Amino acid sequence: MNTGVIEFYQDNDNVTTTRAQLEPSFMDRCGPDGSARLQRELVPESVEVHPMQGYGAVQLGTHKFWTMRGAQRDQLVATPKFVHLWRHRDGAWQITRVISYGH
Repeated sequence: MNTGVIEFYQDNDNVTTTRAQLEPSFMDRCGPDGSARLQRELVPESVEVHPMQGYGAVQLGTHKFWTMRGAQRDQLVATPKFVHLWRHRDGAWQITRVISYGH
C-alpha cells in the first residue's frame, strides 16, 4: 500500500515530504527526451541493513552518481552516503524516509 508519504532530505536540494513533491525533483534530472542525465550506482560492499523493531529496517550505504552522455557514463560527479528507512506493513516494504549527504 503506497500512501504517497515519503520524507527526502538531501544536502544539495530542498526537503520534500510527499511523493508528489519528490517526483518533479527526480524528473528534473532527466533530459528533454526523458533520458537520464544522471545514473545512480550502488556501492554494494557499502550496504548495511539493520532491523528496526516494530517498524521495518534501516539501510545505510554509499552510492555514486554519474553524468550520462547518451547511454554511456561520462563523468563521476558525486559519491554521497545514504540512509533509507523502510516500513514493513501488510507484507510489503515501503521506503518512508531518505537522507542523502556528502554530494
